[in-house]
Amino acid sequence: MANLKSFTGIFALALLMVALPSCKKEGCTNPIADNYDSDAKDDDGTCIFKGCTDMLADNYDSLANEENGSCIYPSEQFLGNFDGTDACGTETESYFMNISAVAGDVTKVSLNDFAGWDENVQATATNSGGSYLLNINDTQGGKTFDGSGALNGSSLIINYTVTDDTGELTCTSNLIKQP
Repeated sequence: MANLKSFTGIFALALLMVALPSCKKEGCTNPIADNYDSDAKDDDGTCIFKGCTDMLADNYDSLANEENGSCIYPSEQFLGNFDGTDACGTETESYFMNISAVAGDVTKVSLNDFAGWDENVQATATNSGGSYLLNINDTQGGKTFDGSGALNGSSLIINYTVTDDTGELTCTSNLIKQP
């Protein structure tokens, strides 16, 4: 009988040791996760980190695994109305230009009535180490526009060439973004 009691005690202890670890609550154990569960003891791989998941955005978050709609793109820095002057060859002209988003492409902007040429020229916007840059390479209305620009605060300077069947002009636009 004593052996049976010892065996039963050992069996109960072994059963308890096997059952106890399975009583640990599973969940997200990372305290910086959006779905952190302070009661969880075993991480089950379900942690959610909300943020911007698009690598093209200025605020891309490499830890984020769920998009939260917070992405900010370099192209957004250029959107708005600008007053400026354009110097091409020996001529200088004042003009107004609107820069708008291009639907379906977060990297593109449209330079509407670019430099007074009555053309809507598309450009690619990038962020290079905190500098907002434009790259222009577009053909509109029989004219090819090729150049680059940089936004510094509210000042945008674009150096470009325009080529058509009459030749090529080298130009510089100096623009100020309206508040």
